[in-house]
Amino acid sequence: MAQERHYGATGARPVRVNVYFSNPRGTRRDKRELARVLAGFVKANTHQANPVSNFGGRELPEGLASMSIASESGKWYCGESEVVTVSDIREALARGIGDKDKLIPAYRQNLGPAAQVWLLFYTTADVP
Repeated sequence: MAQERHYGATGARPVRVNVYFSNPRGTRRDKRELARVLAGFVKANTHQANPVSNFGGRELPEGLASMSIASESGKWYCGESEVVTVSDIREALARGIGDKDKLIPAYRQNLGPAAQVWLLFYTTADVP
């Protein structure tokens, strides 16, 4: 909706936008209002994209978590952003370790008597 609104305006420059919305935490949002706010922000900041400009935090209107505007034509992308706290990470690690601990007897059946059992966690983060 925001992309259509942007290109429907007079003098709109071609841009590619990646935007992450903040988590509404159970509240309802008006999609038309978000599209209006997003299109307005893009229009006001397109001139900064040389070739890309990134925005985040307090410089964005309410409802938006992070955004990049590129000075090239392309499809706009959006997703939702989630705030992760240290306690969230601890809980997820404890849950993962607990789930794997239950499987150690099965792992040991397939190993030699002196074999060590290791637990490896791998994660990746995508930061716009």
